[in-house]
Amino acid sequence: MIKSVLLGALQGFTEFLPVSSSGHLVLAQSLLGFAEHPLPFDILLHIATMLATVCFFYKSIWEALKGWLWGFTRRDLRDSWGWKTGWAVIVGNVATVFVALLMKDKVAYMFQSPTFVGIALIITGLVLWYGSGKKGTRIKPDLKSGFLCGLAQGIAVIPGISRSGITIVTALVRGFSLEEAFRFSFMLSLPAIGGAVILEILDAGAIDAFASNLPKGWIWGVLSAFLCGMFALAILRRVVIFGKWRYFSVYCFVVGVLSLFVGMKGV
Repeated sequence: MIKSVLLGALQGFTEFLPVSSSGHLVLAQSLLGFAEHPLPFDILLHIATMLATVCFFYKSIWEALKGWLWGFTRRDLRDSWGWKTGWAVIVGNVATVFVALLMKDKVAYMFQSPTFVGIALIITGLVLWYGSGKKGTRIKPDLKSGFLCGLAQGIAVIPGISRSGITIVTALVRGFSLEEAFRFSFMLSLPAIGGAVILEILDAGAIDAFASNLPKGWIWGVLSAFLCGMFALAILRRVVIFGKWRYFSVYCFVVGVLSLFVGMKGV
């Protein structure tokens, strides 16, 4: 049970904080001897963090969905935040799928290499350092911004590249306000995470096989992922609003160097 809770907490914190959840999973497997958790448990952890995102942004999600749907009925509503956000999210996720498919064959190898993860974490640290202090005034996403953020999200399939970090910094470079960059990053993530969960469910097979492969104490791991995810989102919002990126940048540098050391030692 304790291991399930720890894995849930690891997933919940690193899924949202700009430190790369996949990179930390590789390190946990290398340093702590954690085996890759069963696919059914991985699915439930992703569902837990997706629910945390929905709960945290439920007002924005409803506003975007309502504005996007109403835009089909009235032309004068097509300048609304919801209409523009809806299309930016769609275009962004098309870009994400395109990049992810191009990199699909290489990602499996990357997950086996702490050295590669170390390099990617250092790159994440550099991105966060560059993004520190940047802020704009844009409060409505546009298609180009959605596309570029989607490309960045696709690159984040590389273990060690933070999805939240690289997409928020991309939005800031595009001139988004701090609050909007934070919000758009996670609005963009929901279709991508939802699609990945659906694919994992299809891979998991029958319900009886799904349940039989769950580890002991899985429910506590799922709860841990949800609660830690909500807490991490609250932390990250403050980090973005107050521009404290460099704390996480330094953290990524340190963990990246540690990962390089692990890779060289062949742990």
